[in-house]
Amino acid sequence: MNKLLVSLSALCLTLLSCNDQNDLSQPTGTTSSTYGRGGGNNNTNPSALTLGGTKWQLTQYRDPSMTSPQPRTDTLVFSDATHFTWSRVASNYSLVSNNNSLALSLFGTPFGDIGGMPASNFQTYGQIIDVPFTQLNMNNGQTYYLWFKKLP
Repeated sequence: MNKLLVSLSALCLTLLSCNDQNDLSQPTGTTSSTYGRGGGNNNTNPSALTLGGTKWQLTQYRDPSMTSPQPRTDTLVFSDATHFTWSRVASNYSLVSNNNSLALSLFGTPFGDIGGMPASNFQTYGQIIDVPFTQLNMNNGQTYYLWFKKLP
C-alpha cells in the first residue's frame, strides 16, 4: 500500500511539473497593436486578430430598459487591424483572442467606447447576435445588446 502511495505521489509530481512548450491551444491571427481590454485573464501573450478588409452592418440594438430591439442600419468598414469607420466616422478598434475567447473593443461609436465578447466563430458565420457591449472606462457603464451582420 505504501509503495502504491509513493508511486502515485511521484506520478502526480511529475505531471504537475511538466510544462508543454508547444501549446497549440492558442488561436493564431495577424499580430497587431491593440487598444482597450484584452479578455480579462492572466494570459500574458494574447493573440491580436484583425477584421481588416471586412464590412459589417449593425442591424439592431437594445439596452436593458427596452422590451424589444430597435432597428439600425449603421455600416462599419474595417480598413486594417486597428482602424475602422462607423457610418463614415473614423476610429480605432481591437479584436483580441485570449484562451479561446474574443474581446472586441470599438472606440468612438455612437454608443461611446464599448467592448464585448462575441462568439469565437462570429467571423465564420458572419454575425454577432444579441451580444452585450458595455461602455469602457466608466464606472457602471451602460450596456447595449448589439446585432451585426457581415456584408459582402
